[in-house]
Amino acid sequence: MKKIKHPIFDIKNWRIVEKDEIFELFKKREKLFERKRKGIWENDGSLSPLEFYCYLKARFGEPNGYMMLLKVPTVDNLIHWHYMLKSKNCYFDILGLNYRTEIHVDEAHNFKEREWKILISKIIEDYKNYKKEMFKIKNSFEKWHIFINPYSRIKRIIDKYTERLIELDIENIPLPRNPRTEKEIKEYVDKFRNIQKLYEEAVAIGMSLQFLTPVFGEAFINLLMFILAKPEIRTEKRLLDNIMRQQIDVRIKTIHLNCIGFKKPIDASKEEFKNFHTLMNQRNIILHGSIEPKRLKIEEVYFDQGNIPLFTKEISSDELVFTYSLKHIEPKIIINNVKIVKTFVKFVLNHLYPSIRRNVEIILEHPELGWCADKFRVGVILPKTTSEIIIPKKE
Repeated sequence: MKKIKHPIFDIKNWRIVEKDEIFELFKKREKLFERKRKGIWENDGSLSPLEFYCYLKARFGEPNGYMMLLKVPTVDNLIHWHYMLKSKNCYFDILGLNYRTEIHVDEAHNFKEREWKILISKIIEDYKNYKKEMFKIKNSFEKWHIFINPYSRIKRIIDKYTERLIELDIENIPLPRNPRTEKEIKEYVDKFRNIQKLYEEAVAIGMSLQFLTPVFGEAFINLLMFILAKPEIRTEKRLLDNIMRQQIDVRIKTIHLNCIGFKKPIDASKEEFKNFHTLMNQRNIILHGSIEPKRLKIEEVYFDQGNIPLFTKEISSDELVFTYSLKHIEPKIIINNVKIVKTFVKFVLNHLYPSIRRNVEIILEHPELGWCADKFRVGVILPKTTSEIIIPKKE
């Protein structure tokens, strides 16, 4: 096998680039991500970013690259960490971007997959020489769990469905008239099929929103209680679980007692609360698919002699097929239910101190949240929108 002579493969001779060298090196390079004579390796899963970072920190201390000067003290960065290293006369950079790790090596433009695999295997092999230091460094980090924000997820779905339901404008679609001629029969069939598809979509969306709306409201209360629970409650799982299992109205009425940040109790006499509570009371009937003929009634019909149906008003076959399919999930009712929950959310947030409310609103809108079990902390640990630097490879 041909021996690889590039200095970077001499792992034991890696050294940190000193501050005075960094400035000179920066001037020599045409630009930061110069590709003319630079080889760039993007982590393909061969390295754990965590283990690799611990290894570099164990060997070289804190990241020393000039990109650290541009780093802001939040998670909103293009590059989170940057090491500038050298091996003999070869300089190279190791960068931790939002969702990938890269190694940029000077004079390595002709590296193939084989060379990169050998380099990565040498790095992993060298871990054993810094095992204790890496373990100690890793244990010094805060450990957070990333979890899905159920309130944010449901809100996005509800907003999308509501937008589509409004767009369908199903209640203003004229139903086809009964055909009289052969031409009208053909047109009737086509119109019937097209309208049928629209009504089927409206029914599916209406039912989905009917199920989701009360869950949306409860997800808000549960998340609010989880992030604002008093320390003595948050640290006692059984106590927190017991509070979370209480009836929804009890949770709301006592939320100021169990959580921080409330400047006053929730006023249960207000319309915002009453409307929300009425909606939540219908939840079990909806979620359990309860059969209540009176509540689900769509029309009355009388029978003479047991087999002669007599309706109280004239009903067309199209009305029976289309209009009645939306009974009890009419778009206006469903959209109003969504409005009730969103109004209630604003109503509850108005009971918080302004500084607390700002932080809560950020958490509510973020799709993923972080949980630090050791410190019983919840918060936003990833940027809501991410950016990456992508440089296309030359053909």
